[in-house]
Amino acid sequence: MVSRETLPAQTRLSKDFIAGIISTHGSFLHTHSARVEQFGFQIKLTATNYALLELIRESIGLKRPARLFREKNSSYTILTTRSKKELLTKLIPYIDGEIIGPKLAHFERWKALLNNDSGARQN
Repeated sequence: MVSRETLPAQTRLSKDFIAGIISTHGSFLHTHSARVEQFGFQIKLTATNYALLELIRESIGLKRPARLFREKNSSYTILTTRSKKELLTKLIPYIDGEIIGPKLAHFERWKALLNNDSGARQN
């Protein structure tokens, strides 16, 4: 659990630390219908980790801030992007070669689909 109060003002997260969080809590999203194909990325953690997700967002260079959700029996925070530009120019270059464990195969499949979709749209 990380809160703004427990973090020094100039806290920097290592790439290995961020890759570990993504390898355990990150999701690479891909949905498609007959007309639309969408890609995304998210990390979902308990609400007490909002400051941590903001530091991860800043480190990767994503624009959209993490969002905090409070429901009846739970609260959580989510860092997400669906911007293909951010996925291709910020996220993938930052984490490529850093993901480990079972998430690696999922990341590689997602990245290939995203790259193929982007290439098809440019032609």
